[in-house]
This record gives sequence, structure tokens and C-alpha cells, in this order.
Amino acid sequence: MNEKLAPFVLMSKRASLRRHWLVFALACFFGLVVCAGTQQSWGEGLGAILIPTAIGYFVVKGGKSLSGLLVRYSVFMMGFMFVISGLVVSEITEAHNSVETSCLAKNTYTAQLTTENRTHYCKCISDKLDAAIVWSTSTTFLAFKPLTDKIQDVPELMTLATKRANECATQMGG
Repeated sequence: MNEKLAPFVLMSKRASLRRHWLVFALACFFGLVVCAGTQQSWGEGLGAILIPTAIGYFVVKGGKSLSGLLVRYSVFMMGFMFVISGLVVSEITEAHNSVETSCLAKNTYTAQLTTENRTHYCKCISDKLDAAIVWSTSTTFLAFKPLTDKIQDVPELMTLATKRANECATQMGG
């Protein structure tokens, strides 16, 4: 290599390695949006990703070469995705339990069933609606629309709930 060009090539390589922070910032922004949408709160979303982001910063910061950065980003992204997926699964589980509890306690249709059939029906309903409820509330929050406590106020979700209720009733033979 030409000795006169060597410092410029090395400087250019260092400058291009500094651009990797854009990838880090985009990953953190994506994590914030997913966490805030899942929890329906920007503050809770920020709190959920703050510690993984801080740890990721120190993991990625030590990368000096392209191969080192790739390894460090892989570790950061795997850990980051693990935390985010854990949060999403937790919210879906919470929605599942809420639907099942509500179905067992507050549903006039299920009050007519035997205890065994009621449990089976409510489990079926909650299995089919939990992720849909989390998706619906998350997208509503991220679209800056007002959230509601009643499923009847969300026509798409109500249509899905009616369809799932009919499917579960059919499975039970009713």
C-alpha cells in the first residue's frame, strides 16, 4: 500500500466503524417502541429497555474491529431480543389469565355450564384471544388512540371474540 495514503485509509476505516452506533440506536428505538406498545406506557417501555440498553452499550463499546463488532452486536441483539420476548410473553400470559378469570366469573353463558365444561370453554377462549388482545391494545396505544377497558368498544376484537367463542362452543359440542 502507498505510505502516503495509509493514514487516510486507516482514518476512513475508523470513521466507518463509528457509524455502527446508528445500528445500536435503531435497535434501541425498535425495542422502546415494542416495549412501550406492549405495556401501553412510554415510561414503562423505557424502563424495560434501559438496563439491557446500558449493558448492550458496554458490550458493543469494546469492539475495535469489524469482526469484533459483529460478535458483540450478535451478543447484544440476542440478549435484547430475549428481554423483549420475555416481556411480550409475560403480557400475553397476563392477558390469558385475565380472559380466563373473566370468563369463569362474569360470563352469563358459562354460568349455565357444568364446572368442567366451563373450565374447558374458558381455557379455549383464553388460548385463542390472549395474543390478539395484546396486539390490539399495543397497536391502539402506538397509534395514539384512546385505550378502553371493554372489549365491546373495539369492533375488530369483538368480532374475533365472537368467532372464537363460536369455535370453542362447537368444540364442546354446543
